[in-house]
Amino acid sequence: MARITKDPETRRKEFIKAARELFMEKGFEQTSVSDITNKVGMSHGAFFYYFKSKNDVMKAVICDILNYWRVFMVDLVANKDMNALEKMHLILSMSIESQNVKHDINEFFKKEGNAVMYQEHRKKSREIISPLMTQIVEQGVKEGTFNVEYPKETVEYVGYILENLGDSLQAAGNSDDYQRKIHALEILLTKVAGLKENELHLID
Repeated sequence: MARITKDPETRRKEFIKAARELFMEKGFEQTSVSDITNKVGMSHGAFFYYFKSKNDVMKAVICDILNYWRVFMVDLVANKDMNALEKMHLILSMSIESQNVKHDINEFFKKEGNAVMYQEHRKKSREIISPLMTQIVEQGVKEGTFNVEYPKETVEYVGYILENLGDSLQAAGNSDDYQRKIHALEILLTKVAGLKENELHLID
């Protein structure tokens, strides 16, 4: 039987997929390059053709995880049918909703041995998502909806808040605590963005 030759990008994606599964199962610290190559069924030489180190493939896994948000944000920025407030509301609502659902990504970064990945995820998120968010804030300033003097810096600080949103919401003892936390977030972001009172509604 003739050997099937895969294109380089397909092989690279196989390494990333295997690494992501192993990091989820064992944790980044406990996973070796040998574990990854054995799972894919390829040699160390093949691995090092695509990646310089385990850290390098870890960064590729992070970019793969963030790719959904990157594509979503690029499309949102380009959307001419939505104003900046509508875009911001959608982003915030999706961020909150994602924290309410116990999914693989949340568990992924809580896995023992994945602390270094969590920090890399936060770093890459700022590099990839923050510039796109800044464009939306700048759109809001042009539309006269947002009153923000320093869009880039404001987005940076809001990013720190959203990064810790999950832990804050999960710490809510009951539905009343949860409602207060969301309402406090509404008030904070309303003031930060220079919005009019009651323009931002994150909960019914």
